Amino acid sequence: MRCIAIDGRLQLTGMLGGGVTPGPTNIGTLLAKRAVVMGTTLRSRSPEYKHCLIKEFSGCLPLFTSGALHVNIDSVYPFEKVVEAHERMKNSINVGKILLAWTI
Repeated sequence: MRCIAIDGRLQLTGMLGGGVTPGPTNIGTLLAKRAVVMGTTLRSRSPEYKHCLIKEFSGCLPLFTSGALHVNIDSVYPFEKVVEAHERMKNSINVGKILLAWTI
């Protein structure tokens, strides 16, 4: 909560780690910073809604190519170590995406 800027926003999408915070959460910090919290999940959205999101997101792809945006990659595992990769995700150790690499 400390990293949220004054008048900042916290976007929560999905709940891979479950819906309970791992420790105490000081809601007072959010109030003092006048932060906006928005939560959503795509599971309950229609296929049409998801299609529109994908179409909008494709406009952002050049920002990844230019380096203006980047994906936070936590780790890369060879496909043979998929069980280890899944354990890392299941135990919420990762900070960013876990990738599986296939050799062809």
